[in-house]
Amino acid sequence: MKAIIISVLFLMCMTPLWAQENAEKKVQDETGDIFLPDHRGTCETIPYVDLSIDVSLFKNKISYFEKILADMIDKFSKNQLLSPPRGFDVRFANQIFKWNKLIKPNDFPMEDESKITAGIEIYFSPYYYINDNPVTDFRINSHFRIHVNNPYNIAGTPIMADIYLSPRIVESFYGYPIYITTQSEVTIINYTGKQLFFPVSQEEYIQTMIEYWNSKIDKSQAENQKQLKEIENFYSDAAQQQRKKDLEQAYQELLKFDKKAAEDLRKELGELLEEEFNNAPEVDLYASVSLADQQIEKLNNVLAGMSAAERKRQAYYSVGATDAFNNASGLLPESQKDYGDALVRINPELINDSQNKIQLISIHWGLMQSECHDKPRDLPSSEKPGYITDNKMIELYNDQSFWEDLIQMFGIVPTLKTGE
Repeated sequence: MKAIIISVLFLMCMTPLWAQENAEKKVQDETGDIFLPDHRGTCETIPYVDLSIDVSLFKNKISYFEKILADMIDKFSKNQLLSPPRGFDVRFANQIFKWNKLIKPNDFPMEDESKITAGIEIYFSPYYYINDNPVTDFRINSHFRIHVNNPYNIAGTPIMADIYLSPRIVESFYGYPIYITTQSEVTIINYTGKQLFFPVSQEEYIQTMIEYWNSKIDKSQAENQKQLKEIENFYSDAAQQQRKKDLEQAYQELLKFDKKAAEDLRKELGELLEEEFNNAPEVDLYASVSLADQQIEKLNNVLAGMSAAERKRQAYYSVGATDAFNNASGLLPESQKDYGDALVRINPELINDSQNKIQLISIHWGLMQSECHDKPRDLPSSEKPGYITDNKMIELYNDQSFWEDLIQMFGIVPTLKTGE
């Protein structure tokens, strides 16, 4: 009995200490938000297949991509940072979707050439302590995206049609190039051995601009033709007779109840119809195309002034070139090319749609620290509690053996020349 009493007293004394030691650590940031850096998190997977894809037609490709994404998720799930995550939840959004060729402006009438691609978005969302409960909100996250066989997101935003400012290599990711684009940094892992980008000549770029302005003329004239047709239909004799017939019918109906109101209606609407008929608008089919015509003339003059060698030379573009050199193209002369960006197109043969294998991977980062959101390579760990997920992303980014294993899971990457 004495032994039992001693045991009970011992447990009673130890319970507060046990609760204190096992109470979750809470840290508060400068805004007053409370985080739980030791809270055990979970991993969830959200699959998605684009509904616009004909599943029966691309069954084999979808099955292949599903396996690739599952292998990736399995690889990440086994990483020490995520088994289990501490202080944050993880969401894997694996997606198979149709990605359209990027065109600028969006209404430029070019062939679509859409691709069936795959990708995985991985989100880390930190645990907050709110109303005595641990909660996460995936609208607040650090994340990165891995795209598979997607050639259309490796060069940023085009400046005209499908022509881009040439992405520049700024660093490497364990031997693979990191490019800076007009949108953000992107790591590109090219399994194909093919060149990523092809140079655009000065003539190609100017001819593309002429094609753009001609498309503007065609669109404007089509809209004018439509408007003219609508006006012709509205002011046709048949339409006029129908409106008079409708007026007479309304007059007869109103006459049954109020003769004066009926007479006023006939008089007012009759005068309105007469005025409308006598003031039919005129449509100038070419009034809105003068700017486009002027641009085309200027661009043709630029081409006419170039030698054969100048036409074939790679184009270099600068926003200020139009004003600085009084040209309509924005292209720089040879002597000034170092002050601009080379123009390129993405290799149209980069991805072979008939092959179910990984040909291209691109990695894009999005951290909470907005000043370096796409550059975990530049970020040290932060002491701020709110950046716990950024710190985990940086730690994952710096896990060289993990990334080397992941990249080699899908094949050997050929050695390429710098810049390809």
